[in-house]
Amino acid sequence: MLSREVRRAIESNQPESGLDRLHTYFVTLLRQTCEKRGVQTTREEPAHSLLGKYLKLVKGKGHLRSEMSDKILKYALGKMDAFNHVRNSQGLAHPNEMLNSDEALLIFNHVVAVVNFIQAIERRIDYPLPVVADPVSATD
Repeated sequence: MLSREVRRAIESNQPESGLDRLHTYFVTLLRQTCEKRGVQTTREEPAHSLLGKYLKLVKGKGHLRSEMSDKILKYALGKMDAFNHVRNSQGLAHPNEMLNSDEALLIFNHVVAVVNFIQAIERRIDYPLPVVADPVSATD
């Protein structure tokens, strides 16, 4: 339901109306993914704490291969506390003056990029590609 509501906000060109639901979706995804991987979480932990725990896990297990990916994710981690503020002070979660559509779309794109990357990592962990022998060095 959350995913559908987030998509509806984007498709109707009203990203500002879906920021609170995107936040809820993001926190739920992080919490469930951490728990699936055996990382302890609490209901009170904000998005940036959950993302930090998840990134520590995947980096420690060797699922990040480039320094650039690591830096991008650290940057994203540092900005997630601001996402909590947007949800609470500039979205529909509480009576607030709404954020403008352009800024809301920028935030949406940033958070969704992190979500897509987490989902890609999870698919790679759950369904690793088989190791194929090098055809040049293989012998018959």
